[in-house]
Amino acid sequence: MSVDNTILRPSDHELVRATSARFRKVTGTPVVFAGLRDQDTIAVTTSVGHKTPALRTIRVTPQRGLGGLIWLSKRAILVRDYGSADEITHDFDDQILGEGITDLAAAPIVVDGSVRGLLYAGWRGQGPLGDDVVQALTVEAGRVATELRTRDEVDRRIAAMAARTQAEQAQASALDWMNELRDIAAVSTDESSRRRILELVDQMGGGDQHASEPSIPLTPRQLEVLSLVAMGFGNRVVADRLGLSVDTVKTYLRAAMVRLGARNRHEAVVKARGAGHVLELS
Repeated sequence: MSVDNTILRPSDHELVRATSARFRKVTGTPVVFAGLRDQDTIAVTTSVGHKTPALRTIRVTPQRGLGGLIWLSKRAILVRDYGSADEITHDFDDQILGEGITDLAAAPIVVDGSVRGLLYAGWRGQGPLGDDVVQALTVEAGRVATELRTRDEVDRRIAAMAARTQAEQAQASALDWMNELRDIAAVSTDESSRRRILELVDQMGGGDQHASEPSIPLTPRQLEVLSLVAMGFGNRVVADRLGLSVDTVKTYLRAAMVRLGARNRHEAVVKARGAGHVLELS
């Protein structure tokens, strides 16, 4: 089974876009913009409240502009009177001052110690940007980081499940070959050849082919659904992750519950693990 996480994973850029729009609406901040890291650059990909598209030409690297300073320090910073500020480089003055921004704050989106993006809030001279807005910006960046961390973990687990399924398929293919060798040995009239074939099967690990098989078989799709349920996700999120409809997810879940003799989704997870299925991968 091959799983394309670029298809299953919701858009991270849409996440920062929606966050920027919500933050502007709730706080009344005139202009909010944001971007996510791509290797050694953080490009601004979304802006709300802008007068021109110039903000989306900003490409932040460490030590360039306010964003670069925040990238290195991993903490939110507020710059008042942006045009005359001497604590930052002014690589992006054309974009920032072109928007009429006088005060500018930004907070880093930090996931597992690594800066994954930046969230900016700009004020246009209607009074100074308040510390409460900066604090709210920090909280919002933290929420984005938490969601990205969750998505990363789900992707990792889905990839691990796919790898495990591929390994199981390869093992099944090997068992087919070993069974075929046993059939050949069974009809062989040469005792020496028959013995040698059976020795080779044993060396290939075919001596006890059922030892590690779960006691209650489940399909790969049922295992995928149960694995995401075990992580605490509801049917809608499971459906989005696996590219299925909610009704299809329910069908897989009900089928798994019937096989396992479970009365609800949580009991299904417990019984699947008890039957020898690994639902949480390290």
